[in-house]
Amino acid sequence: MIHTYWWRIRDFLWRYEFVRFMTVQGSVGFVNYFLAFGLFWYLAVDKYLATIAGYMLHVCLAFYLDRQVTFQVESSKWWRMFFIYCSNGLVTFMVILGSLYLLTDYFAVPALLAQYAQLSEKEAVVAIRIGPVMLVGLIVSFTLNKLLAFKPNPKQPGLN
Repeated sequence: MIHTYWWRIRDFLWRYEFVRFMTVQGSVGFVNYFLAFGLFWYLAVDKYLATIAGYMLHVCLAFYLDRQVTFQVESSKWWRMFFIYCSNGLVTFMVILGSLYLLTDYFAVPALLAQYAQLSEKEAVVAIRIGPVMLVGLIVSFTLNKLLAFKPNPKQPGLN
């Protein structure tokens, strides 16, 4: 019985682009963060270089899934969409790096977290990267891709 309700809820939510976008970005984001945190935590790569490597992989993997699953746009000009998608990714990435800089270096939030939440400096940077920085990047990315990269084709029926 619970199984039936779960599928009904999933089918209902899957109709919305933002839910599909969060699912795709969450899956690809897992790969992104696995790479970035692995580089940062285990190999002691700079937090910015680790973020760059993870985000480059993220953009490449997410384009195909966003085109096919999230926005369901069919176009023979996929290369144009990919260029706009990468441009949006670059803008989003700059917002992510700016947010990371503001929170970690300018406002020194990791020092506050280390002091009050009893986290190490590394753990505080990871918490900031997972939380507010990821949320800002997700919202900016969805908005830019919805408006610029994956404009619906008027001849194509949509799910929404």
